[in-house]
Amino acid sequence: MVCSLEIGYNLYNPTTGVFTAPVSGVYVVYAQLLKHNDVPSIFWALDEAGTILCYNVLKGTRTYDKSSCLATTRLTKGEQVFVRRNAGDHTLEGSSYCSFSGFLLSRDP
Repeated sequence: MVCSLEIGYNLYNPTTGVFTAPVSGVYVVYAQLLKHNDVPSIFWALDEAGTILCYNVLKGTRTYDKSSCLATTRLTKGEQVFVRRNAGDHTLEGSSYCSFSGFLLSRDP
């Protein structure tokens, strides 16, 4: 689920799952994913223009397993960040159990 306070901006596209930086600066981005134990491992990453910002694996035998990634990165206006599955072809739990968020930490002068 994405809750947004986008004052004057359209930062996140819920259809594509892509966040686009409205201004240049340092951003903090975070994602948390959840899978059920009948799903094999899922390898995933936070991606910025082909660069992996944070990499994680959802793997385990508990009823539900979750993993998260947090990254700080400098983005220029228009650059995009999204969650990418690197391996595994399985789906995740519903949108209320997975999250993707970010915020501007400091704006470039």
